[in-house]
Amino acid sequence: DYYQVDFLKIECGKFLRTCHASIPHVLLAHRYGFQVVYAKFVKSVARELYKHDIGLLAGHASVLMDLMSELQRMQLDMRSMAVDRATSIYINGHGRTVMSLVHEGLELQDEARGDSYTDYSDYSE
Repeated sequence: DYYQVDFLKIECGKFLRTCHASIPHVLLAHRYGFQVVYAKFVKSVARELYKHDIGLLAGHASVLMDLMSELQRMQLDMRSMAVDRATSIYINGHGRTVMSLVHEGLELQDEARGDSYTDYSDYSE
């Protein structure tokens, strides 16, 4: 990077695209501004973070934040998929979904508190 040899930087970027995702490769892609490769490596490392030595990220707060952001995004995606799946599970073979049971429970809570009727139709299946 110091000598600004663009050809060499392009070749390094091409080579880096063929490498497996690892923390050292994430750091290289970040250091030299290979954004597409960097994003790909961050996603891959985040998926299997337990396989990587995160101690190598000491002193690289921005890379660590990118990894944590990706982990958070993945966790939110998994939670959303779990909720979607839960709404389609039938309970005891009676054709009642989890969401119908939740609505029934909410209505019973309202009744017990003496609240007037609350319309839960916006939360339909």
